[in-house]
Amino acid sequence: MHDEKTERFDPEVLRQLTSGDQEIMTVVVSAFLSQYPEHLENLRNACLSGNSSQVLFAAHSLKGMATQLGAANLRKIAAGIEKLAKEGASPSTLLSLTDALAQEFAELSKLLARLH
Repeated sequence: MHDEKTERFDPEVLRQLTSGDQEIMTVVVSAFLSQYPEHLENLRNACLSGNSSQVLFAAHSLKGMATQLGAANLRKIAAGIEKLAKEGASPSTLLSLTDALAQEFAELSKLLARLH
């Protein structure tokens, strides 16, 4: 059974990605925290414009970033957006999930800030 911290962020995934190098971990986390909001904004704009191919691309990118970091909740939400976009979900549904993704990112950011 995973606790909330593990579902939100599994530090072991990051350790494996960086071979346990603390300096590289810091760089990876900083890059994630600085780049994710831009990708999130791209997703939001794609949802607002109803551009399903851009929604798919942005959601897939966000899912990949979350997977590499070990952010399971973030990955699940992004994967859900990607799946629903493929199924032709309405822009309002996708936008609602994008808001959930933004909220999860905000919570993850707080957690990652406490780890430094």
